[in-house]
Amino acid sequence: MNSKLGLGRFLAAMAALVFVAAACGSSGGGGNPSPASKGTLTVAGFNFPESSILAEIYGQALAHDGYTINYKLLLGTREVVAPALESGQIDLYPGYAATDLEFYNKSAGEANGDATATTAKLNSHLSPLGLVALDPSAAVDQNAFAVTKATQTKYNLTSLSDLAPIGGQLTLGAGPECPTRPFCQPGLKSTYGITFKAFKALDTDGPLTRAAFKNGSIDVGLVFSSDGDLSTLWLVLLKAEKHL
Repeated sequence: MNSKLGLGRFLAAMAALVFVAAACGSSGGGGNPSPASKGTLTVAGFNFPESSILAEIYGQALAHDGYTINYKLLLGTREVVAPALESGQIDLYPGYAATDLEFYNKSAGEANGDATATTAKLNSHLSPLGLVALDPSAAVDQNAFAVTKATQTKYNLTSLSDLAPIGGQLTLGAGPECPTRPFCQPGLKSTYGITFKAFKALDTDGPLTRAAFKNGSIDVGLVFSSDGDLSTLWLVLLKAEKHL
């Protein structure tokens, strides 16, 4: 697994987390299935665009397989989505094995670069809750941190470790959960010794983050390694020599 862009978000397969009952075609989100339907499933997503896309992909695959699908896209952060799953308001959501594990184990540091092992450990925490994480997919997405080309040139930046001496001059921008996520601000501090001047709560790799880069209100921003538009936005990914 390529660790250059930073560890943190391993894409888990087939809707990552799902109620055991949902695997039998139960409905957690209401609605009446059509006569030929295997049942009704409610597929949720976090409040950032990539999650909505993944929810649509998995939802359409399930619809093709005969399920009636309801969607709850942009539902919120994991603090909102996880309780919705546990209470039966939703049936499944595409998740990220490492981040989900560190959420359910209360940041115990059990996640690693082996997606299969991380998912197995995640299931040990989910099983008592009546939940299951399905097999991880081959697709991988990771947290990454970017700066504008102007900032890169000004401070001669190539890697995350270069931020440690100058972090006190810089503002980090990311989703509002970043200050408590082990693969975001706490990980940058514990792994690289980076303490920022300020943190600006934005969205998670969305239009607010891109606007903040453009207007100069942030110097470093959380993005995803799967983004295809970074170069066109004149953003540069900082290499990660260590896993967060």
